[in-house]
Amino acid sequence: GLNYMQQRYYDPNIGRFLSTDPVTAYEKPGQNFNRYWYANNNPYKFTDPDGRCVMPGSDLCGKTIETVQAQVSASQAIQQESEKISNAVEGVAGKMNAASTTAIGYSVGSSAAIAGFVTGTDVKITFDNNAIQFENVPDWIMPGAITIGNAIIYGESSDPTNVQLLSQETLGKEEMQHTIQAESLGPLYLPAHAVSKMSGYLIDGKDHGPADFLERNPHSREPRP
Repeated sequence: GLNYMQQRYYDPNIGRFLSTDPVTAYEKPGQNFNRYWYANNNPYKFTDPDGRCVMPGSDLCGKTIETVQAQVSASQAIQQESEKISNAVEGVAGKMNAASTTAIGYSVGSSAAIAGFVTGTDVKITFDNNAIQFENVPDWIMPGAITIGNAIIYGESSDPTNVQLLSQETLGKEEMQHTIQAESLGPLYLPAHAVSKMSGYLIDGKDHGPADFLERNPHSREPRP
């Protein structure tokens, strides 16, 4: 049978109204000039409760494709801004969680920098890789690189821009993964690394091996915390 949709009759067998749409078709989309079809010819996605207006859960009557696209773009922009704010809040929370460990790292880095200045080493202090970085510290103090919270200390032979053989990423990028570990672990970061190093020496006979679990991911092919 026919369904009366307040403005006109609808035949469900053919999916069409029996009379033209009483609302004049708007310019876009052009398919709306077919004034006999139902719900944009897509009844699975849209409804037309009174025969006058397509409803996909929100009113699109009289709106052009450009208007809808502008609304979608605005919604996406709001979502992106919300994600940025959320990431910023998470970043601040992480650094607060790592603050006590970072304080230790800052103290160690500052002491190493002072020793470097005294011995004539050109120590640099920079901010990169999610940390305060103490670069070019004398090798006799730091023969490599170490991350303590959001502080990274590099020896003279350990440039943060050096690309590493395994990961094909810079040393700074690898060390940055440890700063993320510190933000997650907070005060447990140093004890966890002590356990990780002990495990490496007991099982592998060295650090940075498979059993040194907190070093495994940062120095992998795709560095991650």
